[in-house]
Amino acid sequence: MTEMVSAKIREWVNPVIYHYNDIFLFYKYSFNDIFVAVYYHYNNMKRVKKLQIQQLDGKIRTFKHFPDLPLTGWIRAIRTALNMTLQQLGSAMGITPSNVREMERREKDGTITLKTLGKAAAALNMKLVYGFLPLDGSFEKMIENKALIVARKIVLRTDTTMKLEDQQVSKERLEKAIKELAEEIKNDMPKYLWD
Repeated sequence: MTEMVSAKIREWVNPVIYHYNDIFLFYKYSFNDIFVAVYYHYNNMKRVKKLQIQQLDGKIRTFKHFPDLPLTGWIRAIRTALNMTLQQLGSAMGITPSNVREMERREKDGTITLKTLGKAAAALNMKLVYGFLPLDGSFEKMIENKALIVARKIVLRTDTTMKLEDQQVSKERLEKAIKELAEEIKNDMPKYLWD
């Protein structure tokens, strides 16, 4: 009788065990596949970000030595260098000489629009070039400097906690930890880098 009951129990239990085993294998391989896909996506995104930074640095390399805005503004500086009158530039733009003077004042004050600058450039037979130049010299250097600042804050905050617990580390180890964390932050470029 017990043999018969054992056989019946095995009959019910075995499919359940096989079923759960199949589910376990499915999830095991699915999670592995998901992990691999996320890992490759994450690394690919890091490569894409690095490539974007390199491309931006390449584009600004030619503008690194671009002169600062003349005190009078570009429009007036170019107009006077070309010996062009307010009337002549106004005619080319379809505006009055007083509007040209006002436009030059707005450029000098920094309140002119890009659209107006573009029109002035076209009237001067020129092309408007617009961009941003990192004060650190390159985007890569800018990211590196910012990562160092963030890493220093994080490590020094941790060091303060360790001092309170009487577990202070040497300055050399502290600097090494800052550099290592900064390198990691620079490579990952997390969003909190810009907080």
